Amino acid sequence: MIDFRYHVVSIVAIFLALTVGLVIGASILSKGVADSLRSDLSQRNDQIKSQQNQINELKTQIDQQDKYITDTANQLVSGRLSGLCVALVEIAGANSDAYSSVRSMAQKQSGATICSETMINASLSSASASSATVQSLSALVAEHAPRGQKLTGTPAQQAVELIGEALTTYQTPGATAATANPTATASASAKATSTATAPAGSGATSSTGGTMTAGEALGTLDDFQSAGFITLVTQPVPGEQASLAYVQAPTAANADGDNQTYITLAESLRKDGAGTVVGGSADSSDKGGLVYAIINDDTATREISTVDNTDVTMGQVASVFCLEAESQADNGAAGHYGTGANNDGPLPPIATGTG
Repeated sequence: MIDFRYHVVSIVAIFLALTVGLVIGASILSKGVADSLRSDLSQRNDQIKSQQNQINELKTQIDQQDKYITDTANQLVSGRLSGLCVALVEIAGANSDAYSSVRSMAQKQSGATICSETMINASLSSASASSATVQSLSALVAEHAPRGQKLTGTPAQQAVELIGEALTTYQTPGATAATANPTATASASAKATSTATAPAGSGATSSTGGTMTAGEALGTLDDFQSAGFITLVTQPVPGEQASLAYVQAPTAANADGDNQTYITLAESLRKDGAGTVVGGSADSSDKGGLVYAIINDDTATREISTVDNTDVTMGQVASVFCLEAESQADNGAAGHYGTGANNDGPLPPIATGTG
């Protein structure tokens, strides 16, 4: 008769055999698997080292390029805007350091006269478009639109159309603020909604006559400032008219309506005689950014030059070159420069005979 100890011994023998089989099998398999894994790991490490070396080389090239641009910036832009008057516009949410650097380079190194400096406040954005804001904008537009001039688009677009016109009006010495249409305030709503006849989405106006005088331009700017829509950092200079305009774009993405408003502003500055450049930091060339919106707008991309890296010296130099190109072009094609997609290159061609 088989006793209990026999069963125990049998069971132990079975498990011992299984264990020995697993150990032998694992030893044979693990060597091949381990060798394969070691080979793959070695290849991946080699690839990582190669790519890291490439990154370091590219970074060194970029650093050297930036250093060269920084060291030679003053010489590159020296005198290029001499005798030209630039209207500067900073939109709320812009990179203020980049704006200040472009301003300094345009004025101190390039010799430009700053005709005016204007901040477009956040109250003009769609996020602030309460019914009271819309009514206030409509009233101001109706009050200050020159007689015979028809405006289209949203109240904000109509407003920046007038602001752009006011900033590019010749400032007669001794002019004082005046109202373009003093009897229109009572009919503000009717006038603001009776002119929607221009192509949708263009942000442009259709003028049948009527332009601002110096006094009317000052009155327009003063009243929009009093209402909190703009801030005049520097009043328009008497005896000057902007031949160029530079607009600093917001860094963050904007609502489509806001981008269209800002495009309308740039178009207005250009239409009224100032070659216009819009500059921004890298984010402005991403989807939702103003530079992106301009490049992807069928009309604006052919009329408004852009620079998408004004937070670095190269972008600031590019902005000056763009302004110079605008001063020499007679309705020439716009250029788009910087590091973003769909650009014409990092810098515009350097004009000869200046600098």
